[in-house]
Amino acid sequence: MPTVGEQAQRQVELADAAIAGFDTDAAVAHLSAAVRGFTAGGDNRNAATACARLGDLYAVFLGNLAAGRAWFARA
Repeated sequence: MPTVGEQAQRQVELADAAIAGFDTDAAVAHLSAAVRGFTAGGDNRNAATACARLGDLYAVFLGNLAAGRAWFARA
């Protein structure tokens, strides 16, 4: 059984694939799951990185600056 960190890393990989396929809804879901997983595993650095990626996704791809700023602040 994969560890919490391995599961979170898998979510990041799935988010990358979703972004490559222009599926922003799936990318948001996978990155959110990654944040939860990294946080649960105590990996604050990777959790912050996933938060920053979510902020970028919201701000740049979806044009929602307010949501993007919230994720940047959480990072």
